[in-house]
Amino acid sequence: MDYILNNGGYNYGWGPAITQGFQIAFPEVVWYKKHMEETRFLYLKVGDWVVHDRYPEWGSGIVLEEKNSVVQGGSSYVKIMFRDGQTRIFDNNFKNATCCYHAGLRRR
Repeated sequence: MDYILNNGGYNYGWGPAITQGFQIAFPEVVWYKKHMEETRFLYLKVGDWVVHDRYPEWGSGIVLEEKNSVVQGGSSYVKIMFRDGQTRIFDNNFKNATCCYHAGLRRR
């Protein structure tokens, strides 16, 4: 059976239970969640010209604005104004299945 061995407050880590000169303590294991890394890969940036494969009647468009959440793993959106006069908003995280690239938006 493994226990944490303490001798005068010093932690000797995991080891067999040895009682000579040591005080047996309960396991003191603390699990920390690893620091999350940013996982967003942005496809478009402000000023990029784009066309939509599935809706050629929209014409070409320009990226007007980019919004990124400050929360780790949060959303990223781009606002695009197309030649048909409409402004549309798309997901900009390339790793997400709803990304504008996967929806048919391509750089020009």
